[in-house]
Amino acid sequence: MMPNNSPVWLPLGFHEWLPVGQAFALGLLTFIQEDVPTVGAAILAAAGNLTWQTGFLGCFFGIWMGDALLYATARGVGRPLMQHPWARKFFPADGVARSERWFARKGT
Repeated sequence: MMPNNSPVWLPLGFHEWLPVGQAFALGLLTFIQEDVPTVGAAILAAAGNLTWQTGFLGCFFGIWMGDALLYATARGVGRPLMQHPWARKFFPADGVARSERWFARKGT
């Protein structure tokens, strides 16, 4: 433990940061890996170094934004990317069309 009563792996004085800064840091970490910041926020909340609301909101919005960015990227770049010859080796056109039909029928 450090003198400020924070675990060694936390930035210095993390428990004293504004909740917005704590949530933002957790949200950014979810872009790298979702499980570790989520479990870390739970541990920090249990230890009293973070409120559960801050941990929940930081992880929730980080995961939501990451998923929304992935969706937007696939939506905007996916079809043009599928037109390249190298992509057809991995994703045949009939497979993509079959997937689109499946999602049209059962997607919801």
